[in-house]
Amino acid sequence: PIANIALTPQIIAVSCSGPYKTLAELTGASQTPDLAFAIATPGSTTHFAYAALVHSAKVDFNLVPFKGNTQAASQVIAGDVAAMYDTVPGALGLIKAGKLRAVAIAASRRSPFLPDTPTLAEQGIAGAEAIGWIGLVAPAKTPAMILDKLNAQVKLFLASPAAQETMKEMAFVPVEETGRDAFAKTIQSELARWGKLAKDANIRAE
Repeated sequence: PIANIALTPQIIAVSCSGPYKTLAELTGASQTPDLAFAIATPGSTTHFAYAALVHSAKVDFNLVPFKGNTQAASQVIAGDVAAMYDTVPGALGLIKAGKLRAVAIAASRRSPFLPDTPTLAEQGIAGAEAIGWIGLVAPAKTPAMILDKLNAQVKLFLASPAAQETMKEMAFVPVEETGRDAFAKTIQSELARWGKLAKDANIRAE
């Protein structure tokens, strides 16, 4: 690990013209026959986020995989699918355009880009956080001295106004702790958590 750079939390989105205005309305209808929930592809981050939601909220939908979030979003907007998971950067444009509505964010706190969207925990669903992260790594046998130098350069880059502005434009949330040890702990904890969920939910990549 060199440095973790940015976070991309998952959100649950529905159509602005659809019948569900809140997460409670959506989960309350989860037992409706054939009520569909879209994910990008089996084994994707959206699939893991969905599995965490189902486990924590004790709900179930008709899971519909697509070849990507763009196709999933088009079906949600059209009303053929009730809801979907996507990242804040991925869905923000459609949300701002009034085509999608974010009803929950799968993070420990609200997004600065969607301040009116409550977290899952705020809505009574704990333990379903699903936050993507973007970081830099090097080959396993890279000397520590080189890793430290790379980490220092990353920190300088992230502190620059240009980098901060670009991340804001892309709706990326900067990581507060960019140290090598912190990133290593993040990777290990993520592998343990999602590895267990993959086994329990029988998630396989396709």
